[in-house]
Amino acid sequence: MREILELCPNLSTYVEQNFSKDSVSDFCGGELSGIFTHCRPDLIFIVLAHCLLKKAGALFQSMKSEFSELPVIIVGEACKPDAMFSLLKLGAADFITPPLKEIDILPRMWRLLERKTQEKTLTHRLKEKLGLKQLVGESLPFLEEIKKIPIVARCDAGVLISGETGTGKELCARAIHYLSPRSSKPFIPFNCGAIPTELMENELFGHVQGAFTGASTPQPGLIQEANSGTLFF
Repeated sequence: MREILELCPNLSTYVEQNFSKDSVSDFCGGELSGIFTHCRPDLIFIVLAHCLLKKAGALFQSMKSEFSELPVIIVGEACKPDAMFSLLKLGAADFITPPLKEIDILPRMWRLLERKTQEKTLTHRLKEKLGLKQLVGESLPFLEEIKKIPIVARCDAGVLISGETGTGKELCARAIHYLSPRSSKPFIPFNCGAIPTELMENELFGHVQGAFTGASTPQPGLIQEANSGTLFF
């Protein structure tokens, strides 16, 4: 497999190879997550011995939570059609059986990578349309600012939005949030002018039970609620 991927002419790719002598269930823990975090693959080939094919469900279940978007090709010995179909239902994108040949591997690989790129583009366009649909205007300065939003949304940095009252600062903030990788996490707006100064700290950081008179239950702060998402002041 490695020789085919690395020695094929006109193929620019980096191959990371890992072996596990442990059982599938042991491999599904931190080892798997560590490998993916280290090499950040675009495509995964999982080579399984025939005796482990039935246990592949645990492997896919472990991958779905964090790496559901990565296409996976199973490489294993020939098995019955129903067993192969069950692997596809679990999330495998394709199934290859030895002997391994370029004509079998490379077209499958390029098809999956191309489809992944197309899906990313389609998802981005959809997010851009949904994220910006509430921002309505036709003036050139306005449109120039709107063009910046998808670019800013890809950055993992604080963003300053300036403008007079009623010009749509929160709409811009929401658009940035829903076009960003944080879109699945909370968007928490916080109106600083509506909160008395003495309550500001409690609103932002929360309190534990018994922290002061009347604190009968713990209350998380807005910073905690917006964790991994967006906090808009």
